Amino acid sequence: MIAQLIHLLNQLDLPEATWVGPRGTQETQMARSLRDGHPEQNGTTISQGIMVEVLVRGQMGYAATQNLHPDSVKATAERAYQAAITASLWKLTPTSPTVRPRMVGEYSSPYEASFNKLTPAKSTTSSAKSADASKPPTKLSKSAQASCSPKPRPGLLAAMAPRSTNASTGSAQTLPPRPS
Repeated sequence: MIAQLIHLLNQLDLPEATWVGPRGTQETQMARSLRDGHPEQNGTTISQGIMVEVLVRGQMGYAATQNLHPDSVKATAERAYQAAITASLWKLTPTSPTVRPRMVGEYSSPYEASFNKLTPAKSTTSSAKSADASKPPTKLSKSAQASCSPKPRPGLLAAMAPRSTNASTGSAQTLPPRPS
């Protein structure tokens, strides 16, 4: 992806550009879910995009797009170029090409097994086992039942009743119930 973008950007006509830098990204997300032990969702989403930075007359211009079609990337680079020219009229943050050294890299979050190697069947089985292991026990002890049952708390309803505060005295009074 990066090599193609660099090749494309090298073909652009940006006469005053001192430096042009593409910053591409691609993210793959897989979502799988179970409900009551049965698969409910299994999907993959891929999002990608490019940001182009252009240095013109000592000023940086930025633009980005999700559309990686060559015409869209070209239009994005030209927007960044125009933004840099506009910024150069005020010379707010003088910049040189040395602030953007060439860097090419790839980041992958740490994981135990690659999702590319994890089949939907293995993922579903693993998720089902995890869900089973995290289920609460079906029978509760009497002490657990007692602590889970709601206990009426006198005064709670009064505390939850709507109140009005008198701004001059700071005293609160309970408002009458709403008419139905």
